Amino acid sequence: MPPVTVRDVYDALDRFAPFRLAAEWDNVGLLAGGPTARVRRILIALDLTDAVAAEALRTNSDLLVVYHPPIFKGIRSITARAEAPTSRLPELLGAGTAIIALHTALDAAAGGTNDVLLDAVQPAERFPLEPLVPERAGY
Repeated sequence: MPPVTVRDVYDALDRFAPFRLAAEWDNVGLLAGGPTARVRRILIALDLTDAVAAEALRTNSDLLVVYHPPIFKGIRSITARAEAPTSRLPELLGAGTAIIALHTALDAAAGGTNDVLLDAVQPAERFPLEPLVPERAGY
């Protein structure tokens, strides 16, 4: 069996939660690292907190898959003194840890976050509050 790469994981996630469905203001996809890097360990988390970064480093995780993007608005610097969630990025990048964020792509996906929440609440009606842009939805 050939080694699994960051691109392999990215492609699998994209099949389930197409990145093209993400809101235009969102920052999803491969945010750090290279697509050809080998993946042996993946850590999945809601947010890239200091504790999550420490766990990724402790377990030698090759890839972090997070819901909320740690790089969202324009970043002025990536240093150890920066505010979380970017404060640990230098260590993670130095360790070769790639980062993929899903956020609104997972929300909009069939069977994704919004569908799971609707299934739990079981409303009488289900309808989108905001329609997907057709060209981005692949229709």
